Amino acid sequence: MINNSGEVLVHADYQLVQNAVNVSEYKFVRDILESPDRSKQSLINTDFGVTRKSGKNNGFFKNAKIFLLKYIGKEKPEITRQFMAYTKLDI
Repeated sequence: MINNSGEVLVHADYQLVQNAVNVSEYKFVRDILESPDRSKQSLINTDFGVTRKSGKNNGFFKNAKIFLLKYIGKEKPEITRQFMAYTKLDI
């Protein structure tokens, strides 16, 4: 959960809350803050440490991902697709 200026208010990683991290610099956050939509769902491309990384600590999936990346000759991907849903609250 973020406030209307982009500061993290609630997150699974409490350090983001404790350090009053502001995420308004990220395009998808600006899009949310500027959108007239009160509620929306979308896929975004991001991997900046605020959303959960794809396949992290998932055993089989982590091993499959490493195998596939090695097979196709690519390093660890820098960007992953994330499902993002939001609802704006008037509090």
